[in-house]
Amino acid sequence: MGDPSLAHTDSIQEGTAEDADPPHKLDRKHFLTVKSHICLKKHKELLALAEKDPCRRVNLMTDTLLHVVIACNKTDLAKSIIRQMQVEKLLVKNLYGDTALHVAAAVGDSEVAKELFDKREDLIGEQNLKQETPLHKAAFYGHHEMFWCLVDQGKGSPYERREDGATMLHCAIMGNAPGLALEIAERFPLLITSRNTMAVTPLQLMVTIPGLFRSQMVLGSFESILYEFIPLEKDSNKRRQGDEEEAPGSSNDARVLYPRTRHLKKIKRTHREALKLIEYLARDPRNMEFYVLGTKQGDGGPPAASFRERGGRQDQVNAAAAAASTRRWNEPPLILGAQMGIPEFVSTILRVCPEAATYLDTHGRSVLQVAIEHGNREIVRTIREMTRGKNPILPSWLLSRVDKGTGRTILHFASAKAPEHNQDALQMQDELRWFEVKSLTTLTTNKIYILSRDAY
Repeated sequence: MGDPSLAHTDSIQEGTAEDADPPHKLDRKHFLTVKSHICLKKHKELLALAEKDPCRRVNLMTDTLLHVVIACNKTDLAKSIIRQMQVEKLLVKNLYGDTALHVAAAVGDSEVAKELFDKREDLIGEQNLKQETPLHKAAFYGHHEMFWCLVDQGKGSPYERREDGATMLHCAIMGNAPGLALEIAERFPLLITSRNTMAVTPLQLMVTIPGLFRSQMVLGSFESILYEFIPLEKDSNKRRQGDEEEAPGSSNDARVLYPRTRHLKKIKRTHREALKLIEYLARDPRNMEFYVLGTKQGDGGPPAASFRERGGRQDQVNAAAAAASTRRWNEPPLILGAQMGIPEFVSTILRVCPEAATYLDTHGRSVLQVAIEHGNREIVRTIREMTRGKNPILPSWLLSRVDKGTGRTILHFASAKAPEHNQDALQMQDELRWFEVKSLTTLTTNKIYILSRDAY
């Protein structure tokens, strides 16, 4: 099954244009003239070209001069061209069906966007070949000001969907913009439980975006130290000028380090915003029931098999569903996080919605069993800590549960599922051996009278 985040990145989603017949001829002279005028900032000459033929194509993408000028961030020039153009000419599209407003939304030029929709309001709802409106572009590229400008001033609909069924919330997550995604979720809560054509909800989609999580990023030892010590606004007593711009009199070493620290600070802020987004999307326990009932749109099949346990009692829903037809995206978000090995995703969901731990996957496995099977020790430790104490946040049956079919405990499962000839797996078996078995499990035997310890 395809990865919904990789399948719909902007480069791929726009890279095919299946319904368009690509042009084979290029007016090279006109192309070079426009390029030269832009580089030399000959705005008068460019205005003259736009006035003479505003719809003339400049490149093999069939962009008009207005498309190109906006893409080059020539705001004042673009506004001048718009003012002299006839209203009907503003609707001209390029090879992928993008209007000038699509381009403005992609680059985040709010001034040009206002100039465009003030002159022609219906540009906001225009779709390209992928059924994207300018709002989808703004969300995908993480342009906060542009997105809310299109919604509030341009009266754009936040509920429009792309060809792949992605909503604005999906697009913001795919664009690695959790801050904007949180704002969208707070203002338009109906989008929280929206599914794309692969039946993937925004919360499930997050596990496919490695850039949202620190545990999924590989940093060098020096970068890791910098990452840990870089303060964010919430962590600092006051916002320092050096956080945004280089302080006067900085040393040469500071000048060398600053671009790197600025980049790491942006990454760290993204990670923090991602955790806040998870908290908001997962906070309603009622949504967990919804997440486990999703199937691919249009397949006409029954809902995915889902299970729920409370205190060791199992309530099976649609348990007869064939394992061969089970899709990855039928699984609860918590299970997906354990499968992908994202400890901060799992721990955040468990903290804000402990009920999520009571849902089993389509094979009847708990989140702990899934974490063990995939060798995710940090997730196992997190669950263990959350089941301790006299009033634990998670039910202790996650550790002490005995499978009714085989009579096996979690220790049997760990020894049976751990991969062979793997040092890390052996270390996990060793750690699981020292769980608080006396308080959480008894010396339970399975049906063939093998003790948990004997399974190793």
